[in-house]
Amino acid sequence: MGIDVGSTTIKIVILDPQNRILASIYERHYSDIWSTLERAIGQFNEKYRDFKFVPAVTGSGGLSVAEKLDLEFVQEVVAGSRAIKRFIPETDVVIE
Repeated sequence: MGIDVGSTTIKIVILDPQNRILASIYERHYSDIWSTLERAIGQFNEKYRDFKFVPAVTGSGGLSVAEKLDLEFVQEVVAGSRAIKRFIPETDVVIE
């Protein structure tokens, strides 16, 4: 489970062991990160109740979320670099 807490939105993605997207959410948080995060994760609760998640958090608002929830924080540039190496390893330039 990847959680990106940005300045205006929260994005969450759940991947299976083969790195296929099982579910994703993209929501504006209107400066109410905690309520939006709780609601967004709650949407996955019923369907993925028996799954074991390995969550990581990134984004400009992610550090405080990761600290409060005792989750791994990955800086955005590092997260992007890891994803590119995994999914499109032939890439030699990325412009964000």
